[in-house]
Amino acid sequence: MMAACERIRLESVQIGSVVAVIPKGWEMRRWSTFIGGVIVGGLLIYSVLHYHIIQARDGLHLVPKVNAQLANTFVDIREFGVRDWMAHPEIIQALSAAHQDQLIESLPGDALRNGLDRLLGPEEGNR
Repeated sequence: MMAACERIRLESVQIGSVVAVIPKGWEMRRWSTFIGGVIVGGLLIYSVLHYHIIQARDGLHLVPKVNAQLANTFVDIREFGVRDWMAHPEIIQALSAAHQDQLIESLPGDALRNGLDRLLGPEEGNR
């Protein structure tokens, strides 16, 4: 029974005035965990800065942001009305740039066209 259990060799490490007792060989495990966390955190912050996650009636959509910012990373547009769309012009710009205009379904045609013209300028054919 004792042969199956290995003894854990402990090592004391002094950091400043604090002495920590850790299992021998765990120093590298802590560094690899730290480096892994830095990589995962960097990927998450990059994703949050560069993509909107849009919850629409037909599911989730990943849409590139027009400007890198932390605002409006996740937006639920299932119950958006005209006022909501006008309060979030960056969402309209991102959806238009990504050719996802079908997601802007709650705006009447003229209000949508007027809002887009205000944000993006009138189309060449309408001049």
